This record gives sequence, C-alpha cells and structure tokens, in this order.
Amino acid sequence: MSKIGTTWFPFFKGKSVEENLEGAVNRVNEIVAENDLQVINIETVYRTNWLGRAIEPCGLRVWWRGEPTLTAKEAVQSLFDQVNS
Repeated sequence: MSKIGTTWFPFFKGKSVEENLEGAVNRVNEIVAENDLQVINIETVYRTNWLGRAIEPCGLRVWWRGEPTLTAKEAVQSLFDQVNS
C-alpha cells in the first residue's frame, strides 16, 4: 500500500530566488532518487505581508507517493522466521 506524504524545502535568506530554486530542485531530485518516490505536485510557497499578499517565494512543498518505510519489527521479521524454522 502506497503512502502519500509531503516534504518542505525552504529557501535560504541571503541567496537569490534563482539560486534557492536551483538548490531546492536538486534536493528534491536527490530525495526522489534515493527513496524511489513518485512526485504528485510541487508548489511554491510565498511569504506574505499582514494583508495576506504574496511578497516573495520562501520554499517549495513537494507532495509525493511512495512505499511506507519499514518498522524495525518488519525489517527483521524475515530473520526471525529463518531462525524459528
């Protein structure tokens, strides 16, 4: 059964939007490749002022689908089965 999750990639102050976007996309690509995830959606999140108007981008939120991580019990269950048989 697949799991749907979200991950936040913040932009760092002091860098331009282009540098932050390039860094965040590289991190997204690394995580997708390492964990074999399927990206559902990527949205840019904006910092807002007190009226709720968007001021500047502050990060990316990535929605993904993938296999849930195994618990410790599930990871070693096959070893117990081998020992007990």
